Parts: sequence; structure tokens; C-alpha cells
Amino acid sequence: MKPYIKTLVFACCLPLVAACASAKFPQSGTVTPYDGMWSAKLPADRTVCDGIESKFEIRYGMVIGTVTEKGRRIADIWGQLDANGHLEGLIGQLGITGATASVDFQPDTASGTWKNKSCDGTVSADKIS
Repeated sequence: MKPYIKTLVFACCLPLVAACASAKFPQSGTVTPYDGMWSAKLPADRTVCDGIESKFEIRYGMVIGTVTEKGRRIADIWGQLDANGHLEGLIGQLGITGATASVDFQPDTASGTWKNKSCDGTVSADKIS
């Protein structure tokens, strides 16, 4: 296949792959005390991972959001809270996991840890709406 055709096929198909790989909220479910919009800081043990934050929504106990580093989107976060408000979340791109987060939620705050191959850190989150 000629290089420009490969590029065209890749450019046309990538958004379709991304749409298929993205987590989606269920259409209905049981409202939880954690449902709403959240903002989190993820300070790290190494300066190479400084400035990481996340904004995410919890709906019916499902978490979907984005992770940014110094304001630039670097990954998605997704997962499902258990009955006790605990999340074993996945962080990655196009459905491929590159990091994990273990977070315990209260109705308005949350705390925990995260880890990728380069850094470890903590999670401190607040419900914003």
C-alpha cells in the first residue's frame, strides 16, 4: 500500500477506533451519593509527573473523565465504584491502560493513590457539582 493511502486510512479510521474504545455511561441505573462532577489533583513522587490533574463525572457509580498534565490532555480515566465507594480505576488512551488509580470516595471528597510505569502519587478529589 502506498504511504499516502496508509496515512489516509489511518486518519479516517482512528476517530472510529477512538469512539469504539471510549467508555460510555449507562442510559439508566441507580443514583449513588457520589454522582456528579469531580476535580482531582494527582501529585507525584517524581518531578517528571508534576502538574497532573483530572476532571471526571460519576454517573450511576461509573467514572469517566480526562487526565491532564500542566493543562494538556494526556489520558482518560474510567472505572466503576463498588458498593462501598471504592474505585480501582484505569487510566489510558483508546482503551489501553497505562496507569491505575485506587480511590476511596465519600459523598463530597475522595483520596487514594495512582501509579504508572514512571511515577507513583496520591489522589485528592473534591465534588464540584
